[in-house]
Amino acid sequence: MAAAFLTAELAAAGVSGVIASAGTDGPPGLPASAASIEVMEEVGIDLMGHRSRVIDVADIDQADLVLVMTGAHEQRVASRSGQAVGHIFGLGEFARLLDAAQPMAEAGPWELDRFLRTISSRSSRPSRTGLAAADEIDDPYGGSTDRYRLTRDRVSHEAEVIAAAMATHV
Repeated sequence: MAAAFLTAELAAAGVSGVIASAGTDGPPGLPASAASIEVMEEVGIDLMGHRSRVIDVADIDQADLVLVMTGAHEQRVASRSGQAVGHIFGLGEFARLLDAAQPMAEAGPWELDRFLRTISSRSSRPSRTGLAAADEIDDPYGGSTDRYRLTRDRVSHEAEVIAAAMATHV
């Protein structure tokens, strides 16, 4: 869901980038769950071609930014690559921090690296692992369709916030 929404929202905002989806657990090559497909079809996004993959060290180390849904996901990613700690954020956390940092645009051109250094240094999370409860986004895997809808709506909102903020800075 997150990769699909971020891809669509960033493209609509004129922000270029490569968005990839990968999980922290589970077997690779599986299609999206029936509930994911159903709730995303409701908003016009097709997940039929999606296949699961598990994030690996190369993915983490090559990424400028790794967005996760939960603190548990963050800890799993961080444990796979010590280099990643400064660029792993919860999706909700990143949207909140990016939205709050909009005045940074007055300081000059927006750059992801500068932004990540700034918000990492200002973070109230000294270990950079473990998300605040408000920043956690429920992983609906195995849950009801209604639970998937709630997650979809939250992820959609956070993707909109990220895309809007990034569009004003690039």
